[in-house]
Amino acid sequence: FTVTNPPAAQAAQTIRVEGSGRISFDASLGVLQGSGAAAMGVASGVAPLKVVVPQFTTARAGQSNPLAGGTNKLFVTVTTNCVLPPLSTVTVSGLTETATVTSNTTQLTSVAIDGQ
Repeated sequence: FTVTNPPAAQAAQTIRVEGSGRISFDASLGVLQGSGAAAMGVASGVAPLKVVVPQFTTARAGQSNPLAGGTNKLFVTVTTNCVLPPLSTVTVSGLTETATVTSNTTQLTSVAIDGQ
């Protein structure tokens, strides 16, 4: 069945199942917990009703060459606590003080997903 998660983070919940009537049901089977497997990039994300709020956990920038007039590669690293949700946008700005020809877009030369 489908439910809607709350808007705030929460720890995994213990789900219970009971049977009655003409069926035998071992009580030890009634407490359900998820495994430690990841889901959507969230550690133990398959645990029932574990909820995380998607957010960036790391943001770093660096460069290859600090010398005047030299060709320089900029490196930007961002890390999230989950798989980036659909329709998410990552914007890098502030690249104004260069001798590069002005453009509305800059081509990415390398993109890694999950450290690959």
